[in-house]
Amino acid sequence: MSYEFATAIMSVVQSLRTLGGGLLEHQLVCPGSRCSDNVQGTTSYRTIFGFVVLLTFVQITAAETSSSSAVHQDLLSGRPVAFQPGASRTARTIPAIWLLEAVRKGAELNVTNAFIRGPLRVRQRNYKIALPFENDVSLIGCDFEDQADFSYSIFKQTLVLTGSIFHGGASFEGASVQRKAILDRVEFDGGEANFRDAHFNNFLSMQGARFHVKTFFNGAQFDKGADFANGMFADQAIFENIQSGSDLVFQQAHFARLLRLTTSKIAGSLFIVASEFVGPVQFPGVQIAQNAKFGGAVFKNLFNFTDGQVGSFIDLTGTQFESDSKPVNFERVRIGGRAILDHARFAGKAQSSLAGQHSTPQSSRD
Repeated sequence: MSYEFATAIMSVVQSLRTLGGGLLEHQLVCPGSRCSDNVQGTTSYRTIFGFVVLLTFVQITAAETSSSSAVHQDLLSGRPVAFQPGASRTARTIPAIWLLEAVRKGAELNVTNAFIRGPLRVRQRNYKIALPFENDVSLIGCDFEDQADFSYSIFKQTLVLTGSIFHGGASFEGASVQRKAILDRVEFDGGEANFRDAHFNNFLSMQGARFHVKTFFNGAQFDKGADFANGMFADQAIFENIQSGSDLVFQQAHFARLLRLTTSKIAGSLFIVASEFVGPVQFPGVQIAQNAKFGGAVFKNLFNFTDGQVGSFIDLTGTQFESDSKPVNFERVRIGGRAILDHARFAGKAQSSLAGQHSTPQSSRD
C-alpha cells in the first residue's frame, strides 16, 4: 500500500469517527421522539454520511492515481519498483507500454511482483529489429497477462526473469543476451515458449523452469552452457541444432512429450542424470565433446542416439529403458572412451554398436 493511499484511508476513518461521535451525542441528548427535530436530524446525518462516502471515493481514487504516477516516474528514472506480494492486483498492475517507455529512455528495468497488463512488443512488427536494452533487466516474480515479444532484442547487460509467469506466450527468437541470463523458475502457461536462434553469450540458467506449452530452442547458442535442471516440459521440447560452448544440463528434469536434440553440438558434457522421459527422445547426430551422463534416467518411449558422437565416456549406470515395444537405438555411435552400462535395464529390443567400445557391462533385460 502506498503512502498516499494509506493517508487517504486514515483521513476517511477519522471523518467517520467524528461523524459517529456526533450521532451518538445527538441520540444521548434527544433520545427517541422527545425532540421534534429527530427526523430532520436523521435526514441531515444521512446527507453528511453520503458526502463522506463520496469523499472516500474521491480521496482513494486520487491516492491511486498519485501512486500510479509515482510508479511511472520511477520506471522512467530507472529506480526499482517493488510491490508486496500480498498487495491487490490493481495496486500491482503496470501497463506494458510503461516498460517500453523506460527502455526507449535507456533506463534500467528493476520490477518485482508486478502484473504487466497488455501485450509487450519490443520488436517492430514484421521486422527483425527491436529496441536495445542498454542496462540490466530484472523482472522478478512478474505476471505477464498477454504476449511478451522480445524477438531480436539485444540485452547488453544481465537479464533476470526469476519466478515470472507468461500467460500469453513469450518470444526471444533471435534475441542476444550478452551477459548472464537467469530465468530460474520461470513459467510458460500460454502461447509458446520461443527461443529459436537466440544467442546467450554467457551462461543461461533455467533451473526449475516450467514449460506447459510447446518449447522451441532450435538453433539457439549457449556460449557458456545452459542449465535446465529440475525443469518440467509438459509439451514437446525442440532443441534441434543447438550449440553449447560448455555443459548442457537436464538433470532431474521431466519430459512429458517429445525431446529432440538432433544434430546439436555440445562442447562440454551432457547431463541427463535422474531425468524422466515419457515421450520419445531423438538425439540422432548429436556431438558431445566430453561425456554423456544418463545415470538413473528413465526412458518410457523410443530412444534414438543413432550416429551420435561422444568424445570421452557415456555413462548409462542404472538407466532404465522401460518400453518393450519402442526401440532403443545406439547404432553407429562413436565413443572416445568407454560405455558404462552397470545395472542398466532394457525392457525391449536394443540396437547398439556399443558392444565393442566399453568394458564389461552389467546390463539386464526383462
